[in-house]
Amino acid sequence: MNLALGAIILYLLFIVPALFFFRFYYSGEFSKQYFKASAFELFLSSIIPGVLFQFIYYQIILVTTNYQLDFEVLGMLLLGGDEKEIPKAFSKLKDSLPQILEYNLSLWIILAWLGWISKFVVRKLRLDRSFVIFRFRNHWHYLLRGEILDFPNIEGRESDIELTYLNVVVNIGNAIYLYSGFLDHFQLTSEGSGLDYILLSNVERREITDVVPQNANSIVFAGDFFQIPYATIINMNIHYIRISDVDDSTGTESE
Repeated sequence: MNLALGAIILYLLFIVPALFFFRFYYSGEFSKQYFKASAFELFLSSIIPGVLFQFIYYQIILVTTNYQLDFEVLGMLLLGGDEKEIPKAFSKLKDSLPQILEYNLSLWIILAWLGWISKFVVRKLRLDRSFVIFRFRNHWHYLLRGEILDFPNIEGRESDIELTYLNVVVNIGNAIYLYSGFLDHFQLTSEGSGLDYILLSNVERREITDVVPQNANSIVFAGDFFQIPYATIINMNIHYIRISDVDDSTGTESE
């Protein structure tokens, strides 16, 4: 029983704070990166940040308030002790329950806010594009949204991109088709690193085996979106349509 109680307290003190921080840091388009790991991997990746968060926050509390942590009671509950002393420890814990709840809830809220702010700063300053250490594992986002152009040693700028046009080679049964259209949306797999499907608009299709010109024997699909499962995709060609390309097509000059 003492072992189980210690594990629960350890989880609440050191794992949960890190989970709050990382849950809000890996949010939005990168939400599947952190929580794709197993429970053991989450434990290993959270324990050190969790200890660090608790240490820093407790030092702040010591300076700003008169709250004192009873390390004797905490150690007894974490490591176990004399069976006769456990009820006394719970009695002390009960008397301090409001302060304990206030301490931990405030820590979790602050860490959630810090996680969101950290991600906002990294994305706003484009640190993930400039430095590998800040880069998220969702490589499909960088590739399909054109943010890869802001990586070091890659020519171009994502800010110049107006649209993304895809030519996708798909295997359906015994036939191979080329689907062409504008990228509207894509979905990652539950593991967070693979691609589940893509959504295209203004889609045309033709067989790869056609020896006729590009626009001959092609089929134009009516509708707003066309979904292509990634499992059927052999490869794809990505064309970033830049603002200058749009200006040239309309007969105007780009600044």
